[in-house]
Amino acid sequence: MRTKLGALLGAGGLLLLAASATIAAPPSYSISVSKTASPASVGVAGGTVAFTVWVTNNGAGFLQAVTVTDPLSGCTLGAAVETSGDGDTKLENGETWSYSCTVPNTMPNTQNTASVIACHDVSGCNNSSHDAQGQGSVTVIDNGSTAPPSSAPTAAPTAAPTAAPTAAPTAAPTAAPTAAPTVDPGTPAPTEAVVGTPSPTQDQAGLTSSPTDMVSDVVGTVNANRSLMLVLSLGMLLASLILVTPTRPVGARNKGR
Repeated sequence: MRTKLGALLGAGGLLLLAASATIAAPPSYSISVSKTASPASVGVAGGTVAFTVWVTNNGAGFLQAVTVTDPLSGCTLGAAVETSGDGDTKLENGETWSYSCTVPNTMPNTQNTASVIACHDVSGCNNSSHDAQGQGSVTVIDNGSTAPPSSAPTAAPTAAPTAAPTAAPTAAPTAAPTAAPTVDPGTPAPTEAVVGTPSPTQDQAGLTSSPTDMVSDVVGTVNANRSLMLVLSLGMLLASLILVTPTRPVGARNKGR
């Protein structure tokens, strides 16, 4: 009997020891964090994007305090939404909470990382004292589209000149030269005969004559001069005869008769 009683007590002690060891072991805490963007891509001009941070409890113990920090400019995260679970205020194993914000004018290639800390106890949960932590990142990509102009041109293209040129091209000289080139007054122009001297084709009266008329004029002039010379010669001859013939007295002339 004593032997059986000792064996039973020993077995009970082992069971109590095992149970106490199980109760004293702390629960494990672990989370996974991810972040998504909708739409995942925008054009070169940017667009409005909804960002969501997802926190899932992967550990054995439940979490009651979850803090999400998102440095994305313009992102103000809303309250936690229990997307899977039993609807209580505890993030238990296998459950997921989400936190979202909407950011306008998000440009392509925008990259962002959200950080999360989680605690089993509500009080005293901070960056230096927490049970689990994680990060999730997302990058909004360029969808390759071409953005339309942001607005119509503020002004019409530069108008054509408001007026025609102020002056026509330089005109040709307004008048012919005021005078012919200067000619030496004392020198006859090449095309004129010397004043007072009949040209070869004019007689003394300045009238134009044919070659036949010119010959007649010359012959007439020569004949007139020849008659004059003949008269002069006869006169001179007569005078010489008178001078050479001696004069006799009248009486002597009569006496000779």
